[in-house]
Amino acid sequence: MGFGPKPIIVFPDSTRIGITENVDEPAQYSRNELFKSSRVQIDLNGIAQGYSVDVVADYLLHKGIRCLW
Repeated sequence: MGFGPKPIIVFPDSTRIGITENVDEPAQYSRNELFKSSRVQIDLNGIAQGYSVDVVADYLLHKGIRCLW
């Protein structure tokens, strides 16, 4: 079924999403703002998977392999 976390079956309602809009404890770091919240998670797994596939595909194309599936 792939890598990473299990897919979301039930999405949160607008009330629950509204709770996460008010990010508390902002901290300043250089010129970028850094916000800390235990309620917010960012999953970068999909980006890493896509990048990995692109790297492997480029390598195979460089080696002369044209049919990648």
